[in-house]
Amino acid sequence: MRNTIVLATGRRELGAAGLRGRPFPPPTVEPDPGNAGGGSDQTRIDGHNRQQPPNESRRSSPALIRGKRHNSSDALVIGGGLIGLSAAWRLAQSGVRTTLLERERIGAGASGVAAGMLAPVTELDYAETRALAARLAALDRWPAFAAELAAHGCEPGLLRCGSVLCAVEPDDLGELRRLRDLQRSLGVEVEWLDRRALRAHEPALGPRALAGLWVASEGAVDPRATLAALAVAARRAGAAVIENCPVVRLERTRGAIVGVHCADGRSFGGDLVVLAAGAWSRELARSLGIEIAVRPVKGQLLVLGPNRGRAELPTHVVRTLRVYCVPRRDGRMVVGATVEERGFDRAVTAGAVRSLLDEAWTVVPGIEEAELLEVLAGHRPATPDNEPLLGFDPEIENLLWATGHWRNGVLWVPLAGEAVVSLVYGREPPVELVPFDPRRLRSPELSARGSGRGADAKSTGVR
Repeated sequence: MRNTIVLATGRRELGAAGLRGRPFPPPTVEPDPGNAGGGSDQTRIDGHNRQQPPNESRRSSPALIRGKRHNSSDALVIGGGLIGLSAAWRLAQSGVRTTLLERERIGAGASGVAAGMLAPVTELDYAETRALAARLAALDRWPAFAAELAAHGCEPGLLRCGSVLCAVEPDDLGELRRLRDLQRSLGVEVEWLDRRALRAHEPALGPRALAGLWVASEGAVDPRATLAALAVAARRAGAAVIENCPVVRLERTRGAIVGVHCADGRSFGGDLVVLAAGAWSRELARSLGIEIAVRPVKGQLLVLGPNRGRAELPTHVVRTLRVYCVPRRDGRMVVGATVEERGFDRAVTAGAVRSLLDEAWTVVPGIEEAELLEVLAGHRPATPDNEPLLGFDPEIENLLWATGHWRNGVLWVPLAGEAVVSLVYGREPPVELVPFDPRRLRSPELSARGSGRGADAKSTGVR
């Protein structure tokens, strides 16, 4: 089944063979399905979704509203977090007239309060091995991606510092050995460090650190700096980035989105809609009559200032099975994070602060002399299998999902924008996207598991 996307760029021709990089010939006029014998002033551009079976019948082009009440673009990106900005930047770079709509200010959602770890190996879970190749590919892209952003005058704060996952209790040693065996079985390079080697590697670790897994390829970025850099890059590429414009409803007609309506009464039209609204994606999907298993999972974290005393703070990402400590270039450190099924509650709590500090002090006792700068809360967009939705919708031909990245959103940023462009242009995607096909979360069972109803449990840790 092909996704027929009508992009009225007037600049480049996009077809099944991809971007040809030449001016349009005279437009091919297609009959409007809703106006027999009539015509359309849009140039037809065909892309196709490589996740769809090729033998299904082709869909008709969406009949899109181009009336005065709409601000029209080739592509509308809903959501001004890291994923949405990455998609908007890459689409605009490719010649697509792009508008991004953000409900508050840029980075007001999960991206603005993320720790910024780039840790596909130390965050590896037994149930998430199918996505490891994509996560490693995303990690590999970060250095070039950061350099490209820095060329726009905005440094994303990339630290290629490595990560260490520490055991601080005797029972942790067995779990770390199991994780090491899993990682090595998947061909991932990890190094086991005993207590002495661990302390030599990271002097900021306390005596409770018994052993650890060292991954040299991992690191971190500053998500706030990355957000600022992406916003600048997207605007310079020609994208319109509109803040304080909450989308409240998506209008659907005959299998296509024909209007995007905002709380202030403005409406927008776009030939392609990229839904990158994070934890808010589910509510917008419901306005289309779609129930998708994406839910908010609250997380609280702390930002500590440079240490005022003699004790050192880590220069590497330090993790235990219950907490993580992520350095910044300017000497700050982020400690996180709680995992709370509390809907969209954003309160910061004394209990979370105490729990996070206790766990962090266990592995990095030097934090006792650090200044507490911020206590933050945000909402990770979670799915039942902890993997994102990335691909065209099976029912709505001009809807492309880019949401549900759970705790790996920052890691995914370079890959997400590239994947969106490849899907729109009908190119081979940069990684296998089958594990992230939106169709997998349409089943009633997964929708029920992802509803979060009746859940009010709270835990502190990295999961």
